[in-house]
Amino acid sequence: MPPLIAILVACVGGGVLSVAAAALTLKLHAAWVNKFVAFAVGALLGAVFLEVLPHALEAGKPAEEILTAVLGGVVLFFVLEKVVIWRHSHDHGHDGYDNGNLPAHETMVSSLGSVIGGLFGYWALAAIQAWVPYALALAAASMIYVAVADLIPGLQRRVHVAETMLQLLLLGSGIGVIAAVHHLLSH
Repeated sequence: MPPLIAILVACVGGGVLSVAAAALTLKLHAAWVNKFVAFAVGALLGAVFLEVLPHALEAGKPAEEILTAVLGGVVLFFVLEKVVIWRHSHDHGHDGYDNGNLPAHETMVSSLGSVIGGLFGYWALAAIQAWVPYALALAAASMIYVAVADLIPGLQRRVHVAETMLQLLLLGSGIGVIAAVHHLLSH
């Protein structure tokens, strides 16, 4: 399959799956959502440490530069989230998102951004090849930030031993899925 077609299929397919997942989570019981969150944490961390960072570090740039970019990215996402929280805490107007469809709408917009980014990346890749390791570092930082700042704190609220063991199993399953896909794609 030509690379441009593969990029479009991956972006559109990922977008469709994201919208479907967002719609599904609106209908799930909270207990199921928490289970998916534990799996998602494992998948995010597995993707960062088994796929994204190794590729960034294999690109020939000094490891210290790449890891500094990851650290800077985590701090950047912290600051960006603070700005968004500050803005929302000072916005006293009605934003019109009380209909319960916000997650699906945000996901559709994000998916469209993925397609645009995929097309831009395809055409600009040769010109920005030297920046790819840093872009991967920033992507890793965003996944680490989401897992550590947004998802794990919600899991920490459930302290019963049985729930903790289930969370560890699901987290490990998320890592395992990424490891399995990595193994299948590398052979």
